[in-house]
Amino acid sequence: MPKADGKYFEFDDEDQINPDFLETFPFDSPTQYIMTETDEFSAVCPFSGLPDLAYVKIEYYPTGGTSSIKSTKILFCQFSKCGYLSGRGNQADL
Repeated sequence: MPKADGKYFEFDDEDQINPDFLETFPFDSPTQYIMTETDEFSAVCPFSGLPDLAYVKIEYYPTGGTSSIKSTKILFCQFSKCGYLSGRGNQADL
């Protein structure tokens, strides 16, 4: 993990993000479109140590399982104290 430039702010490594917080349950409805979005996603920029805000949009057709909004929010809360490059986010990150 890179160190913050200039003044140093304490933050966790992204290894501290526990994907097990995302609770899923069986739900098979391949014709039902699910979309969740938020502009409240935050992480810590690993270069400056300052807050890094992002817009997140999740879209999918559930084939086998889904998760609740509450579970997704709990997972996202973990990012707010971790050094993470949100600009590199893609489907594989979540």
